Amino acid sequence: MAWLQRPDYVRQLPTPYQFFARFCIAQDCEPVGAQLLLNTITAGWRVTELWPLSIDDRVVYLDLQDPRFLVIPSELHRWTKLFASFIGPGDSFLDIGANHGTCSVAAASLIGSSGKLIAVEPQPRLAAAVRLSLEKSGTSFEVHQLAFGDNESEADLFIPLASSGSAGLFEGASAISRHKSERVPIRRADDVLKDRVLPGRVLMKLDIEGSELRFLRGARNFVRQHQPSILLELNPRSMHAAGVRHCDLIETLIELGYEQFLPAEKLHPPGLLRNQLDRPATKQEDWIILGRDYATRTLQASLD
Repeated sequence: MAWLQRPDYVRQLPTPYQFFARFCIAQDCEPVGAQLLLNTITAGWRVTELWPLSIDDRVVYLDLQDPRFLVIPSELHRWTKLFASFIGPGDSFLDIGANHGTCSVAAASLIGSSGKLIAVEPQPRLAAAVRLSLEKSGTSFEVHQLAFGDNESEADLFIPLASSGSAGLFEGASAISRHKSERVPIRRADDVLKDRVLPGRVLMKLDIEGSELRFLRGARNFVRQHQPSILLELNPRSMHAAGVRHCDLIETLIELGYEQFLPAEKLHPPGLLRNQLDRPATKQEDWIILGRDYATRTLQASLD
């Protein structure tokens, strides 16, 4: 929450949230009672509209009723720095599990008006926030309010009240604390994204709380056609709740033509996916699964 020390950010917030920021700053951003104060503010001063926050030259619309808004500014800087190694002007980005759209806004600032961006978020309020943010970006975009899977159906989406970032389709991961639920449509990516033209290099973020394997099974044609690099969250708790083994996910990626990955926190050295088949998943990690464009660019650089 270090961004709460930025007056240029905080003064854009409603008055009760400015008071919250001052309370946090007074206790060095690790305040006792911050969660109780925030709960009191959100319960007593219900912000019905989505709230715009200008961060440098970008605008992100926040749901101030969702405590996850507190991590958005720091995430925006982190993802922009990471994505710059994979995409630039005229490239394409897919945000599968967009939430507030932080990754979408970061990518839009890199790919510009000549790029293409597709965001997918099943939570109606957050899908609307993503759409508002991207309308300010100048990038060509689509926002789909649905969840991706391996069939066409409907399902309950469980949304923890403590953070919408842990929302998912599996009770064992997303409904273990106070939560709400919404009925959402499930669609196959191969159906929704059929015949899409994606310019330049393609990067995809895939963070859908245990549904990653179902997504890949419903996106085989799309993934084989475009072979994007994939920022993939590996969450052992979510995978366990979904009945997915670590090796199942790795085997599917290999079947789809992927060979190498990078740990997102270091970006070097690359590892072989086949060497991860027998490795137990013990902690949450972010990997970059290297796609065709990145592999070709790396080979060319080694030859130059």
